[in-house]
Amino acid sequence: MQLSSQFPAYFLRLRGLALLLSVGLALTACGGGGSADDGGTVADSSGGAPAGGSQGSQNAAPIASAGEDQYSFVGATVTLDGRGSSDADGDSLSYSWTLAEQPAGSHSSLGNATSASPTLVPDQSGNYLLRLEVSDGTEISNLDEVSVTAAEWLLNTNVRSSYIKSNGNGVLVNVQGLQTSASAGTHYLTVATTGIPDYKVTLSQSDVDWLNNRPKAASDFYGGVTSAKAGEAIAFGQNIGYKPVGSSCSLGYWPPGPACPSNQSAQLKLPTEPAPAGGTACATSLNTIGLMLNGAAVFNWQDGSSYNNQQVWLNLAPVFEQYDVDICQGHAQQQGNYHHHMYSACLQTLLEDNGSGHSPIYGFAADGYPIYGPYTMQGVLAKSAWIKRDYSAASVSGCGADGVRSCQLVDQYDLSKGTQSVSAGPDTDTNVTTMSGNSIAAVSGIYFEDYYYDAALTAMGGEYLDQHNGHDHDGLGYHYHVTAQSVAGQLQPVFPYQVGPTFYGELPADTFASCGN
Repeated sequence: MQLSSQFPAYFLRLRGLALLLSVGLALTACGGGGSADDGGTVADSSGGAPAGGSQGSQNAAPIASAGEDQYSFVGATVTLDGRGSSDADGDSLSYSWTLAEQPAGSHSSLGNATSASPTLVPDQSGNYLLRLEVSDGTEISNLDEVSVTAAEWLLNTNVRSSYIKSNGNGVLVNVQGLQTSASAGTHYLTVATTGIPDYKVTLSQSDVDWLNNRPKAASDFYGGVTSAKAGEAIAFGQNIGYKPVGSSCSLGYWPPGPACPSNQSAQLKLPTEPAPAGGTACATSLNTIGLMLNGAAVFNWQDGSSYNNQQVWLNLAPVFEQYDVDICQGHAQQQGNYHHHMYSACLQTLLEDNGSGHSPIYGFAADGYPIYGPYTMQGVLAKSAWIKRDYSAASVSGCGADGVRSCQLVDQYDLSKGTQSVSAGPDTDTNVTTMSGNSIAAVSGIYFEDYYYDAALTAMGGEYLDQHNGHDHDGLGYHYHVTAQSVAGQLQPVFPYQVGPTFYGELPADTFASCGN
C-alpha cells in the first residue's frame, strides 16, 4: 500500500528551483548578452529558445515495492524483498526500511535496513509492519508497506504422551520441527509433527453432566456414567470410562469410534507467501486441510456421509459427530489422524485466548493463510455470513410446505436464483440417527445444503466474515476465523467452523491438501 511522503520530494524540488533562479540572476548581472522581455524571461541573443525553456526530461520519482506479506514463526530469520522497487529513469536506488509496528513486548530490529533485502527475526508472536522508501539521489518514493506475521508453534522434542504409545514408548507430543525451504519460486514452511496434542483439561460439573446425559450414556460408559469427576485434571488419552466397541479405540478417553490417535510422523508443507486464488475457488476436501499450532490436523465440515447414502444431503461433521468426539472436540479417523472439525475449548485454553482482544493464531490452512481463534476484538466473536435456510412454506429458501426438505438452492451463493427439486431429505420435525447410533433432531442446519451465503452480511464489515470464513482488517492481512457462538455462557461451533466451504488462497501443487468437489 503506498503512503504519502511528499515533504522530502517537495523540499528537493524547491531547492532545485532556488538553484535555477540564482543561476539566472547571475547571468543577468554579468551581462550575458541577453535582454529581458516584458514577462521577465531571459532570451538568448542568438534568437534561440528562452533560457530554461527546454531543460530536458524531468526526473521521475522512483517506486518502492516492499514485496509480499509473509507468514513465519518466532525465532525464524525472515528476509524481506525490496528488489521489485523501480525507477523509470534507470537511476540506481538506495533503500531505507523501518520497522513501524511490532507486537507488545517485542525487541526485534531490522538487520541491514539500508539494503534491498534486510532481515527480521520475530521474538514475539503477532504482526510486524515494515515500511520501505527508496531514493534515486534526487527524488524519494512514496512509502510501501509489508507485514510479517509470526506464529508461535508449540515445539517439543522431549515430552511424551503418557497414553498414546508406539512400540511401547510414549509418542512425542505437539510439533517436533520447523524448516523453511523454496521450490519452483514458492517458499514453504515444513512442519514435522506426530499429530498428537498435549491437552490437559479440568472438567467442570457441567462438563460431567453433559457426558452423563449423552443419549447412549448407559451403553457408552461402564456403569452408565463417566468415571471423571468435576475439578479433575484430565490428560489427553486418559481413561474417563468409555467402553470400547469392536475395533474402536480401547483407551477409554474416546467414545466408540474408528481408532485411537496414533503417531502420524507427518511432514506438512505450508506456503509462507500465500496468494489469493486466481480462478475458480478450490473447495475444501475430506482429510487434512490445515494444521493447528500444536500439530493437530484441521478437517473441514464434512464427515463423508449423507442422508440415506444418496450424496444429496451431506452431513455436517460437528453435528453428526457431536457424540463421537472427545472432551476436546476432536477424534481420529481410521488411520489414527487426530483432528478438529470445529472450535475446541481445549485449544483455546492452550493458546491462552481469553477474549480480551483479537484471538491469536490457532493454526494455518493449506493455502498458507492463518486461522485465528473466535474473537475479532475484545468480547466480539467473528460472525459467519452463512445463513440457515428457513423451511417454512412461505420462505424463499423453503420448498413450499412447512418443514419439508424436497428442494435445494440453485446457487448457495445467490438466494435470488431460487430452488430446484431433489431427492427429499428428512422433514425438520423428525429425527435422524448418526453413524454411532445416536438420535438427533433433523432441524435446519444439520446438512451442508441447509445453508446459503449472504453477501450483504460480509459487506457490513467488522466481525462479519466472507464466503471462505475469513476477512482482512487492522493490518493483519487476510485470515480465517474459527467460528462459534455463545450459548448459555459456553461457546458452540458455527458453520462453516474453520475454513471453507472453499479456500481463499491458491493451493500450491505440492501442499498436503487438494481441492474437493
